[in-house]
Amino acid sequence: MRTLFAGLSPFLILVFLNLSCAHQGPVLNQKPTAFVSHPDWIGIPLDFASNDQIRKDMENRNSEKLKSRGEVHVTLLTPPEFQSFQNQIPMSELEDLIRPQIQDLSLQAQCVGVGSKGPLKTYYLVMKSPELIALRHQIKKKIEDKIRKKINWDPEHYFPHATLGFTERDLHESDGVIKDLKSCRFEL
Repeated sequence: MRTLFAGLSPFLILVFLNLSCAHQGPVLNQKPTAFVSHPDWIGIPLDFASNDQIRKDMENRNSEKLKSRGEVHVTLLTPPEFQSFQNQIPMSELEDLIRPQIQDLSLQAQCVGVGSKGPLKTYYLVMKSPELIALRHQIKKKIEDKIRKKINWDPEHYFPHATLGFTERDLHESDGVIKDLKSCRFEL
């Protein structure tokens, strides 16, 4: 250990050890918290406190202040996606499908990703969960069964993530930000 840290100040050694070890354990394997309804999107809520600590670590590491929503979630169905078929099925029917399944979801954070557009930045956990893809397939089937025809929506076109913080506003695919493994900047 002495050779690894030769020439570094004790402060920098502590910072390194803190950043490299701060997120072992529960942050990697996320468990959903109580379901919350929204009028035009479906999200899987996660524990705020443990994930907010990552945001604070990113602020310290990068010397920039990040805004927070005061909650952390993984979006399962985006507002633009719901808007495309809101006249075919009410949100309440989709929530009834999802709600009983969320507590059993396995969500694994892969890394901290960073997306940017000009001076704007967004930090997020890139998530892995085959169950989320399966839920999106269930949503598609529910809609198609209800309207008795195929819909033009690809449940596989999906980049599960949990936004931690952002400089001015969250950035999305419409901003050119794809929140996938290619956007990883920091290990957990």
